[in-house]
Amino acid sequence: NILVYKPSPSLEKICQKNHWQLLANPAKLNRQIENKINFTQIIEKLSLPQPNYEIKKLNDISYSEYSQKFGPQFFLQFPRGFAGSSTFLISSTDQLQTIKNQYLNYPTKISQKIDGPTYSLNACLIHPRVNQTKIVIQPPFFQITNLPDLNTSSGGTCGNIYTTDFSIFKNLPQLFSDVRHFGSYLQQQ
Repeated sequence: NILVYKPSPSLEKICQKNHWQLLANPAKLNRQIENKINFTQIIEKLSLPQPNYEIKKLNDISYSEYSQKFGPQFFLQFPRGFAGSSTFLISSTDQLQTIKNQYLNYPTKISQKIDGPTYSLNACLIHPRVNQTKIVIQPPFFQITNLPDLNTSSGGTCGNIYTTDFSIFKNLPQLFSDVRHFGSYLQQQ
């Protein structure tokens, strides 16, 4: 068995050729949900909570327009990236222009900045033959962000903090319900 974090079509072919069991979601599904614009649209379709956002081509984004809509700071995200490499916190017209000068005219997600801790969780869909539970959800954990010595991307993460005090997470039952709803969607794909 081969267990990987990031599946790919080429890895799937290698495993198939060598009769190895790949323990990962299908690469096609992985690319669909890791694309930040696709993911946002899936979350909207499922009526799950997320920050306010819009999608536009990078060159069509105006600081004055979005600072009025979302406040003096807002995020830009390109469809692909990892550990914050395609996430930018925008605080000025000059900063936005620098991003426009450095990158192609990608479709870009513009979203509201929400102050507070950043947290995440992992979940795993299990084939019903293995376990009737079908989805295993890890408790949430905090993501360490805004440490430029460890990750220069303004939206970048550089580690996690795990806790056993789950009372600090507001509305944990609703969060788990949302994860199960998303998991049901993935099982149908």
